[in-house]
Amino acid sequence: MQNGNIKFLGREAFWVATGLGVNVLLVLVGTRVLTTLMTTEEYGRLALSLSFTTLAVQVGVTPISLTTLRFYAHWQQAGRLKMLFSHMGAYLSFSLLLVLIASAMFAVVSKWVIALPGIEIILLTGIFSMLLMLYTVALGLENAARETRRRALLQIRFEFARFSLAVCLIWMLHKETAEVVLGGFLIAALLVVAPHFFSLYRRYKTAWQKVNDSKMIDNKVPIGTLSRFLLPLFLSYACIWIVMTTERWALQYYGSVADVGGYAAVYQLAYIPMILIGNFLLLLTAPIIYQYIGANKNFVDVKQSLKVNRHLAFVIVGITFCGFIVLEIFHPYFGKLLLGPNFRAYSWIFPWLLLAGGCFAASQQLLLKLSCEMRTLSHAFLWGAIAIVAVISYIISARIWQLTGLVVSVVAINILLLLFAVLISFMGKEYGDANSE
Repeated sequence: MQNGNIKFLGREAFWVATGLGVNVLLVLVGTRVLTTLMTTEEYGRLALSLSFTTLAVQVGVTPISLTTLRFYAHWQQAGRLKMLFSHMGAYLSFSLLLVLIASAMFAVVSKWVIALPGIEIILLTGIFSMLLMLYTVALGLENAARETRRRALLQIRFEFARFSLAVCLIWMLHKETAEVVLGGFLIAALLVVAPHFFSLYRRYKTAWQKVNDSKMIDNKVPIGTLSRFLLPLFLSYACIWIVMTTERWALQYYGSVADVGGYAAVYQLAYIPMILIGNFLLLLTAPIIYQYIGANKNFVDVKQSLKVNRHLAFVIVGITFCGFIVLEIFHPYFGKLLLGPNFRAYSWIFPWLLLAGGCFAASQQLLLKLSCEMRTLSHAFLWGAIAIVAVISYIISARIWQLTGLVVSVVAINILLLLFAVLISFMGKEYGDANSE
C-alpha cells in the first residue's frame, strides 16, 4: 500500500511538474514573440486590459476554487459532494453575472467617458474574463480531485492555443494591437476552455447520480462553516489583486503607457514564473494536507506537512536570492534573449521582479497555515493591511520617481508580506486547536 502511495505521488509530481514546466516555457516564448511584434504602448494597453481579467478571476472565482479544494475530500467521503458543488455553482453563477453586467455597463458608457477604452476592447476583455473564470474553476476541480494529468494537459493546451492564435491573428490582420491579441486569447478560450468545462460538468454530474442518499451523514450540513471559510476569501483576493496589479495604473497615470508595457513584459518573465513555482509546490502539498484534515486523520502528519511547507518556503527564498544575483549581473543578456528590441531597455527590472515574485511565492507557502486552521478572516485582515500600504506606496513612488520608484515599492511590499507570513507561520495556532476564528 505504501509503495502504491509513493507511485501515486510520483505520478502527481510528474504531471504537476510537466504542466508547470511547459507553461513557463510557453509564457517565455509567447512573451518573446509578442514583445517582438507589438510596441511598448500596445503591450501596455494589453496589460491594463488583462488587469481587469485578473480582477474577475481573483475576486470572482479563486475563492470558490480554494474553498472547493479545502472541503472536497471531506465532503466526498461524507457523500456531500453534490451539495458542495451546488453551493459553489451558485457563487460562480453570481460572479459570472456580475462580470457580464459590468462589461455591458462599461461598454455602453464608454462613448461618453473618455477615461474608458473603446467598446471593442471592453467587450473582448469581459467575454475573455468570463471564459477564464470557467478555466480557473475547472483547474480547481481537477486539483481538488487530484486529477493532475487532466489539469496539466488543460494548462498546456490553453497556453499554447492563446499565444499561437494571438500571433496568427496578428499575421493575418497585419495589426499589432491589444484588441487583436485579446481576440486570439478569446478564440483559444472558446476552443479549449469551454468544451473542457462542460465535459467536466457532465463527468461530475454522472458521479452525483451514483451517490447513495443513505450515505449522507449529519442531516444538518455545515453550510455555515463553508460560508465562514469562503466569504473572507473574496475580500482577501480583492486585496491581492490591488497589491499585484494596481501599480500598473499608478505608473500609467504618473508615467506612460510605454513604461507599463515594458514593466508588464518583464513582470510576465520574472515575477510570474516564481508564482508558478510556488503554485507547483502548493498543488503537491495542499490537497494532501486537506485530505488529512478533512478525514480527521493523523494530526502529526498534518503538522509535519506544514513544517515541510515552511521548509519549502525557505528553499524558495534561497533560490530567489541566487537568481537575483545572477540576473543582476546578466540581465542584459536575458533581455536580448527573452524580450523584443523595443523592450530591452527595461531588462534592469528582471532581478527586482524576480526578488518580489520569490517573496510572494514563499509567503503563499507559509500562509497555507491559515487555511488549514480555517482562519480566512485573519487572511483577509492581513491582505487588507498590505493592500492599503501598497496603494499608498505605489502612488507616492510613481508620482515622485516614476518607474524606478514603483519597482522599489513593489519589492518592498512583497518583502513586507513575507515578513508577516513568517511571523504567522511561527506564532499562529496549532491546527488541532483552530476550529474557528
